[in-house]
Amino acid sequence: PAITVEDAQQYVRSYFQHVWKLRRRQFALGASFPSKPVVSAYLSPSVDDCRDPFVFGVPQWDRLKELAGMRFGWSPHQTAEFLAPVIAKCAQPVRRQPRITQYFERARPLGEALNSCRTD
Repeated sequence: PAITVEDAQQYVRSYFQHVWKLRRRQFALGASFPSKPVVSAYLSPSVDDCRDPFVFGVPQWDRLKELAGMRFGWSPHQTAEFLAPVIAKCAQPVRRQPRITQYFERARPLGEALNSCRTD
């Protein structure tokens, strides 16, 4: 049987209330939580079927500067000052993305046995 948007909405709402009740948080959820478009998009996602490999595009710096001027009221000097480091960083050659393990030190060398009374 297919899950309807209303069923999924009710499930999410009751689960959310249950989890936060356990954490002793008091608040009221609006009648529109979770919204039907969000639940509907979750149940029936629109997925691009393109098989081309993903490639990052090049930012349109001139349009970004215009946007910063319009939205933030920045002068051309302020915009250039703020974006200069970003533009310089983007101009650097792309290196391989590091693994998350490279940010942590190992507590013990790889392969060293773990001495624990629980493993006996």
